[in-house]
Amino acid sequence: MIMAFILLVAFAPAMIFSASCAAALDVQPILKPCPSSPNCVSSMAPDKRHAIAPLHVFRTGPQTLQLLKEVIAAYPGAKLITATDVYIHAEFRVNTGFIDDVEFLIDSTKSIVHVRSASRIGYWDFGANRKRIEKFRQQYNERFRIP
Repeated sequence: MIMAFILLVAFAPAMIFSASCAAALDVQPILKPCPSSPNCVSSMAPDKRHAIAPLHVFRTGPQTLQLLKEVIAAYPGAKLITATDVYIHAEFRVNTGFIDDVEFLIDSTKSIVHVRSASRIGYWDFGANRKRIEKFRQQYNERFRIP
């Protein structure tokens, strides 16, 4: 019992300091890397095969998040799975019945939205994930246009 108290007193300040430092540094999560197969694109990918441009943030983070949700809701076969204040995971059902995972991560420090679209199974996607993100980008940009 005394040993547990000593450990708590000794390490509690370090645990509090670590948590507050992470919050103060505004540490941003990253999207999962693409596999070696060509059925994935990501704006965080270092290689040309998987790389795709991120979306731009034209307004505040919450407005951008709401717009992303609206475009997902209007996209045929799309289903919102998870949403936080900076991250969205959606499933997109393709014509063959397969489900692809699409993720969005808002990086407010760079005014961009990172994207990742990947097939769950298979090896080739015949460019379907890249086409999806480019179509999504077009719909997203159109909704941000001010009349």
